[in-house]
Parts: sequence; C-alpha cells; structure tokens
Amino acid sequence: MRVTRLVSLVAAGFLTAGCAGLFPSGPSPVESRFQAGTRALESGEWEQAREALAEVASRCESGERGRGAILLLSTLELDARNPDADPARAASFAVRYLMLPDAPNEGHAIARTLYVLAIDQGAPADLDAELGTAPRFSDCEQPVDSVDRSALPVHPGTPAALVLDSLRAERDAHQSRAAALADTLQTVRSRVVELEAEIERIRDLLKAGGGTVSSRDR
Repeated sequence: MRVTRLVSLVAAGFLTAGCAGLFPSGPSPVESRFQAGTRALESGEWEQAREALAEVASRCESGERGRGAILLLSTLELDARNPDADPARAASFAVRYLMLPDAPNEGHAIARTLYVLAIDQGAPADLDAELGTAPRFSDCEQPVDSVDRSALPVHPGTPAALVLDSLRAERDAHQSRAAALADTLQTVRSRVVELEAEIERIRDLLKAGGGTVSSRDR
C-alpha cells in the first residue's frame, strides 16, 4: 500500500537524519516523544502515536522532529488500518507542512503526495483545519509569511472516493429497481394463479352443464 510505504520512508528519514547534531548528549524530551510516536505508529497504536506526534509537532523548538511529526500525522490519518483515520485531517496536516517556511524540498514532495492521496480518499481540497501545530520549526521568534494556497497540488482526475460514491448510488438505484420488479413479478404470478383457478372453475361448470354456461356464471 502506498500509505504504508510512505510511513516507513518518512519515519526512517526523520529517525536517521541529523540525530548527532540535534541531540549530541542523548535523547531529549522531544526526541523521546518522537521515537515513542514512531514506535506506536509502527505497532498500530494509533491514539498513542497521534498524541505523542502531536505534542512534538506543537512546539517550534522541536525543529526537524516537529516537521517529521507533521508528515507522520498525515500518514496516520490516511492508513486504512486506523479505525479513526480522517482524510480531511490528513490533507490539513499536509497543507500545514507545505506552509512551513523552513521545510526541506524532499519533505515537500512527500507532503504533496500525502495531500493528493487525502483528496483521493474524499478530503475537500480547500480544507485547512486548526491542528495546533507550530507555524515554523526554526528561528522561532520570526514571523511567518502567508503562503499562496493556489500552489497546492491538484488531483489529476476524479477522486476515488467520489467514483465510489457514484458507484454505490448506481448500485442502490439498481437494487431499488430490482426490488420493484420483484414485487411486480409476484403480483403477476398471483394474478396468473387466480386466472388459472377461474379457468378451471369454468371448465368444471361446462362439464357439469353439458357445455353451456349461463350468463350468471360468465
């Protein structure tokens, strides 16, 4: 699955890149929470992963780990194994990453893919929910410039979620039509039985009356 591969790539990249420079004296609270979140994500503990990663993503001081946490939160909301997955939140996390003023280009590529996947799964293209993430992860005292949302990637076709909704509606219409036809067929069969019974009664009258039927019996 594309989302599962993305989880592995994102987690591996942010677990290995820059660790020595950022945390030279052993795991910091940020590093510990990030690792706890990635471990929970890998083991399918969705709520624990969401909580730990959201904590890291909420602090500018988290630096690289904060950026990685946002991407992982987006993948978490796209994973079909997560019973509380929400494509709309996945899209919003991807947008938040793309709006960061200090994110590397390789992260942008992943975020754009996550965003398109979220749209494909039914997220509205113009959604950017309030997620509590930090607006930047370096130069924390600096203001954040607005970002042109028109630069967001565009889904190349009809999202799969819309195609599925259309197919379901068509299926339901066919099922409704089939049920109506079944009712009509049952009515016709009942009428056939009644007519056969009436024909049999007339035959019996003809046999009993010597081949004539009175106007009263017609």
